[in-house]
Amino acid sequence: ELVVIEATKEGVKFSCQGDIGSGSVTIRQHTNVDKPDQNVTLALAEPVALTFSLKYLVNFCKATNLSTKVKLCLSQEVPLLVEYDLGCGHLRFYLAPKV
Repeated sequence: ELVVIEATKEGVKFSCQGDIGSGSVTIRQHTNVDKPDQNVTLALAEPVALTFSLKYLVNFCKATNLSTKVKLCLSQEVPLLVEYDLGCGHLRFYLAPKV
């Protein structure tokens, strides 16, 4: 299974298509005054769309219990960086895009 991640000024869209169905979700920038740990910030130099293996992204998500923040860094033809802030350091995963 593959996941396409598209980052534009409107937000970041995650979409997947497989044998049992398809789905997508778009995350837009927003600020939550009552719960600042739920803020979403986007910094975009240029739009990008990359395809990744779902199997590895699912493994990266298992670290979400370690941090309230996750940072995704995308660039054309460069591995995806998934970074969790641990306070005293960082946990970083890298994943090369599918060609």
